[in-house]
Amino acid sequence: MADAALRDRLNTLVTSMFATDMLDENFHQLKSMEEDGTAAPGYVADIINLFISNTKRILNDIAALLNQPVVDFDMVDVLVRQLKGCSYRPRKQEDFDSAKQTAHKEKTLVPLTTGTRFFDR
Repeated sequence: MADAALRDRLNTLVTSMFATDMLDENFHQLKSMEEDGTAAPGYVADIINLFISNTKRILNDIAALLNQPVVDFDMVDVLVRQLKGCSYRPRKQEDFDSAKQTAHKEKTLVPLTTGTRFFDR
């Protein structure tokens, strides 16, 4: 009885998270891997816990940097990019291709922009 109530509550929560766009098709893919045995039981929970702990660590690191008398904005930028990378999910193949192309451009342009960062502030 309690098991069924918890399962219903979980299903309601997951449905609401889909409705608010907090979850997407990736969640279904992870869940189906767990259900068909290609992933260990508890895999989805492990992935979610890993995401939460990484996000918490990054946010704490950003907060610590921003509380310094002299803020290292280059390091803040690195951490913000990590945070964006943790939560980015392309909606369509074009979004994925665009993100890949942007990442390639940024990697290529790093040597050109590092010398001008001082002037961009």
